[in-house]
Amino acid sequence: MDIPKLDDAAVQVVLQQLCQSATSLAQLRRAAWLDHFKGVFDYSQLQQVERHAPERITVPSGNTVRVEYVEGKPPAIHVKLQELFGWTDTPRIAGGKVPLQLHLLGPNRRPQQITDDLNSFWKTTYPVVRKELRRRYPKHFWPEDPLTAKATHNGLKPRD
Repeated sequence: MDIPKLDDAAVQVVLQQLCQSATSLAQLRRAAWLDHFKGVFDYSQLQQVERHAPERITVPSGNTVRVEYVEGKPPAIHVKLQELFGWTDTPRIAGGKVPLQLHLLGPNRRPQQITDDLNSFWKTTYPVVRKELRRRYPKHFWPEDPLTAKATHNGLKPRD
């Protein structure tokens, strides 16, 4: 199935549509650009785009996390470390071809590590990160084996 290319010509068409109702540059900045771009696709094309470049993915904790797409950078998610317990491999998009870059956050929502190889992180870096985070956040859940631990959405020890 062919998906229309969103090139400069497509941007110009959307810009013209948005300029018809905008009366200021500020309105144009706040406009629903994404909705207009989605209007270029039919339903089956939108489904294909969502399958290969999802807006959100579900992590082991059950939460959905927004996938960030920035030109010139790999697609990424920002997620608390405890929400990924149990995941052995880096999640991939684009039919399994592109790994997501994981910005692993501590309880304070600050990045503790950035990786595109989750398996390697669990084996080599997690023990060091765990030691530091256990000291700083003793009430949070820091299992020795993150591959078999239950993911939590709030970072605290899961209730059985």
